[in-house]
Amino acid sequence: MKIVLVRVPDGRFRFRLLTDSGEVVAASSTYRRKASALEGIDTFRAQLADAEVDDQTDRNAAGERLAQPVPGGLPPI
Repeated sequence: MKIVLVRVPDGRFRFRLLTDSGEVVAASSTYRRKASALEGIDTFRAQLADAEVDDQTDRNAAGERLAQPVPGGLPPI
């Protein structure tokens, strides 16, 4: 995985989290200043390390619990 910082056409900055194969798995909002984008990257990296997994595979699109768990949900941790 890597984080790529880019300048978008309007001159602002954005960062993206990419897999090793180059697939975008997350993208930030835009920042007016490069320094702010770099601060955003630092915050993202710090928060990602502590991120909680919220397995909602047993819910439908409206957030209601399904009668049966969805096959292929996350395994217990």
